Amino acid sequence: MEAIKLLERVMEIAANVLAESTPLRRRFQHRLAKAYIASGRMTAAAMLLERVVDIEATVLAEADPLLLRSQQRLARAYMATGQLKEAITLLEHVVAVKEGVLAEDNPSRLKSKHILARAYKERGEEKSRSWSRSKGRRGDRKEG
Repeated sequence: MEAIKLLERVMEIAANVLAESTPLRRRFQHRLAKAYIASGRMTAAAMLLERVVDIEATVLAEADPLLLRSQQRLARAYMATGQLKEAITLLEHVVAVKEGVLAEDNPSRLKSKHILARAYKERGEEKSRSWSRSKGRRGDRKEG
């Protein structure tokens, strides 16, 4: 918790002296988001990463590795907070961009595809679980 407090203070200072698009400020934001993730504060991480992605999308090329990493990290935060639709949309974009610029066996491309597959699986399991619960409820009812 002390690390988070320190990083939040660094961000307060950085906000007063560095432009939002400054690489150093974005690096501080990434570190704070990682600290939030490590402490289980996924909603706070997602909110911060949304801002980082918005900024990076205006100053970096679509295929810039830093932007893609930020988008992927945001998608993982979305997954952790149950925002699977948003995660999948973002991951599909990341995978599509990487498919256009990286070799098929590139580790970064493969990792993104793996995370996307996990998101699809989680979405499928959620649909399956809700269907099973509703089916179970119907099956428990007695018709008379």
